[in-house]
Amino acid sequence: MALFYAFIGLWAGLFLSGGYEPSFVILLASLCLGLGFFAYRKGALWPYAIALALGIGLGCLRFWVIPFSGNGPFLVYKAGNGYVFVTNFISRFYLTDKEGAYEVGDVLRISGDSQAFRATTYESRFSFPLYLQRLGIAQEIVPEGYPQFAFRSPLRFRSWENHFLSSFEKETASLLGKLLFARSVGESEALDAAKEMGILFALSTSGFFLGRIIGFIKHLLSYKFSSRVTEIAGVVALSLFLPLAFRKVGILRLWLGSILALALPKITKKRWQRLDLIALSGLIILGLDFHYAYQTGFILGFGLSLFFLFARPITSHFQGLKKKAVSYGLLRFLLLPVSLSTGALHPLGILFSLLLIPWSILLMGIGYFSYLTFPFTHVLNGMSGALSSVTLFLAKMDFEIGIPSLSKTGILLFICITIIILITYFLRMKKCRQILAISTLGFYLFTFIPSWHFATSEVCFINVGQGDCILLRSGVTTVMMDTGGVLGFDIAKETVIPYLRKRRIYHIDALIASHGDYDHVGGVPSLIANYPVRKYVTSASEFPLRVGPLTFENYNHYGGKDENDRSFVLSTYVGGRSYLLTGDAPKEVERKIIQEHPSLRCDILKVGHHGSSTSSSAEFLDCLRPKEAVVSCGARNKYGHPNADVIARLNERNITIRRTDIEGTIVYYGLP
Repeated sequence: MALFYAFIGLWAGLFLSGGYEPSFVILLASLCLGLGFFAYRKGALWPYAIALALGIGLGCLRFWVIPFSGNGPFLVYKAGNGYVFVTNFISRFYLTDKEGAYEVGDVLRISGDSQAFRATTYESRFSFPLYLQRLGIAQEIVPEGYPQFAFRSPLRFRSWENHFLSSFEKETASLLGKLLFARSVGESEALDAAKEMGILFALSTSGFFLGRIIGFIKHLLSYKFSSRVTEIAGVVALSLFLPLAFRKVGILRLWLGSILALALPKITKKRWQRLDLIALSGLIILGLDFHYAYQTGFILGFGLSLFFLFARPITSHFQGLKKKAVSYGLLRFLLLPVSLSTGALHPLGILFSLLLIPWSILLMGIGYFSYLTFPFTHVLNGMSGALSSVTLFLAKMDFEIGIPSLSKTGILLFICITIIILITYFLRMKKCRQILAISTLGFYLFTFIPSWHFATSEVCFINVGQGDCILLRSGVTTVMMDTGGVLGFDIAKETVIPYLRKRRIYHIDALIASHGDYDHVGGVPSLIANYPVRKYVTSASEFPLRVGPLTFENYNHYGGKDENDRSFVLSTYVGGRSYLLTGDAPKEVERKIIQEHPSLRCDILKVGHHGSSTSSSAEFLDCLRPKEAVVSCGARNKYGHPNADVIARLNERNITIRRTDIEGTIVYYGLP
């Protein structure tokens, strides 16, 4: 048990110092104390305590950044689409690689400097900067000239992959890229449909798929060979998939676990428990790179392995298909917080994934064998075409139920309660287990009710990248101004609606379009089609607008030929603060407004046109005298927003500047 407690202690320590919200840290610290008590009872307190302290220390290293400046060799240790991660064995950096010239194992000589990595993020969507932070990367290298090879690895995996995928049709290449190499290769209707249904995992590379393939190979060999030979054959087969381990920690975990299970009993001359093998493989992987601890693949892989090990007394009561059904039910239960991360539950998702997973496993097995030999063009095109057709057919039958997602603290609490329920099962405390399960379900259902809305208000400048989207709530009255708009994805479905559900907001009383630019109203059609919107306001004639306790006054009634000239400039009072929301109104409109309303003031100013030089004149700022100014823009956008002169004008007047490209969504709370 010492290995198990050392592994859990190291893992918990890394999360304790991971920079999470205080409620998460307090709950995790309480869980660590409980684990310390059990470690003491099992005589493993010192391994647990030392590993916990080591984890806390290593976790703090993630925030120790040494900027690079000069000329030095860098090892490429991970390659992605258009970028690579490099290290000088002191710090890690992001490096742009649009040509795909570099591979894992290359050593590059780079001259230049480093700067903080920034990229446009969107509320409720995958955050690439956060992903890099979990990998210990906070800086990107800005090279002087083209990086040169100090050593060029002979293993050009990505080049071989690209050559292999080029033999297939577009849809096949996309599916094989996702299934075999964990890569996004072009557009795919099937993958988009699977993502929208919340079952993209059923069409993606995973250690689970690979484990089924290896299990099938071992099952076939067991008819002719001894168990020792089949285990060796399984390790050899897994070794062929090692190139994928550079991108999927689950595959590395599977391979390492098989090696340990095969070699350790032979070396140590004793029988190893499954729990010790899982813990040892986890310690080895964290020893190679402790940043793995924060990756979803590591968390799910080891978390599920430990869960099913401790849940064996439950599953052992069943046999055959019933046992598989119970195991799959437990799996879906444990993954429930992940399923709700998008703010929606797809009731048919379990059934759909059960239908697609066997196809995916078969396609992955044949596809990888084809990659190692020669392209089975017609076979794989036909199989992927059938898989795509089935996925698109299932998408037509899919429906969703809007359910608020859980916070990180909520997810940890869910895990803690699940552990407690397992303990009550082992201790045969049936009554206690039932009370706990019912009360937990009741508490979660109660959180659906936005009870705190009756006594609070909020104004949220939602992070929609290069665009505007403002949510105003006073009590149970909700108004939204603009929705943002992005050409690459449906911003209403993937950003705005999940955020509304997270805030326990189930309808919009009024949706106001400041003007017709796409980055302000591109998400309007989808939002109206997929969410209850009681009123849509587009005309200046509807102002002053009163919605419940909220009143909006439009100061721009001058009109004009350009969309920006007609942009609403709205004032409102929410939660003890006055707001002026200027849309994209230019300086000429600002001048007219302050001439007509010289006493106009505000506490919070939404900076016009995303901080462009066309807005926010000195005269306008001097008239308004805001305490804070909010800039809604995307990181490193092509327009150069916010303009340096605008920032300087705000700083000269000691106005606090807040930016969605730096902070993400910005929220002001108050009373109704």
